[in-house]
Amino acid sequence: MFKSPSCDPYRRAFAYDNRLKGTLVEEKFSRLESDSNIHDANNPVVSVDDPDHVEEIINKINSSNRKSAAKIVFEKGPEGLITFSNSVSDVPAVEMPYFPESGDVLYKGYIIDSDLNPLLVK
Repeated sequence: MFKSPSCDPYRRAFAYDNRLKGTLVEEKFSRLESDSNIHDANNPVVSVDDPDHVEEIINKINSSNRKSAAKIVFEKGPEGLITFSNSVSDVPAVEMPYFPESGDVLYKGYIIDSDLNPLLVK
């Protein structure tokens, strides 16, 4: 039987807050790199050089549900890293840790329910 998040204190504490909307990534980028395991030097890094695809990923992050990560204790932190920039030689402008299992990202104090995995392998 499904319990409403408002009835279950545990679920209510960890429910995504739909009121937390707005732009988190304000800059425009034309490139990103995604490393699904920063602890493995042999892990392949996915590069996306299509500005439209990068914009699609940024829009997904900005429009996804999020919750404050301030009081969350992670048993296992994010193993992935998404790096946004404007060229191959450009210094990374924005770096976002992410959870490869779920595709969620951790950015500006929020855990973002973005499910980026389908977009990162496109």
